[in-house]
Amino acid sequence: MVTYWDTSALLALLFEEVHSARAKAANDQTDYFLAWRWIEVEARLGTGRRNANPIQLDFLYRWLINAEYANFPEDDYPVLIDLGLRHKLRAADAGHLHSLLQVRRLYPEIVFVCFDEALTAAAKTEGVTVWEG
Repeated sequence: MVTYWDTSALLALLFEEVHSARAKAANDQTDYFLAWRWIEVEARLGTGRRNANPIQLDFLYRWLINAEYANFPEDDYPVLIDLGLRHKLRAADAGHLHSLLQVRRLYPEIVFVCFDEALTAAAKTEGVTVWEG
């Protein structure tokens, strides 16, 4: 399975949360991980806020090394802003969704692994398959 990950799902792999079992199942079933480059910034700050232990940090670094990253040029900002306004998303969530929509052109079967309600709803509205596992 080809998956695209949001930070909410990645952090659910590291910390015991309500969605951790679903995140672990998606992780175990994924053959090819994709994410927006910004996930590293969000995840590292998230682990810092939660005082991650060395085992959690090691897992994070290994996950980040194994993922493939998408990015977008500044020329995409107007489209990203329109997307964010249309779905009333925070800036980083709009970036994740915009990046995902670009990646989906190459991988139409991609599954979005995300546990943020607003971002998940926006992705579904855009026709993206969201991990339900």
